[in-house]
Amino acid sequence: MTRTTWVAAAAAFLSLALLAAFALPDAPMGTPMDELDPPVSEQLEAHVRFIESGGADGAPADFSGVDLRPLKLLAHLNLATLRASGATFYGIDL
Repeated sequence: MTRTTWVAAAAAFLSLALLAAFALPDAPMGTPMDELDPPVSEQLEAHVRFIESGGADGAPADFSGVDLRPLKLLAHLNLATLRASGATFYGIDL
């Protein structure tokens, strides 16, 4: 194997290894949405009430550490005050 071939093979291997290391698995990354209490739908409803009432009603949603990939769509939702430290938003239309 020539040096050029060896370098190309090593680069290809490292590229695949890096992709595998950083690829999101199908398994939940963090807390699955279906384990939340209150459920996502209730938290989002309370969040909307909180925003629309200027904080007088409802509560900010807290999705910290939650895998939100199943949501797919959060567009047109005011996410101000939303807590989501460490949440997985990959693939969601914001």
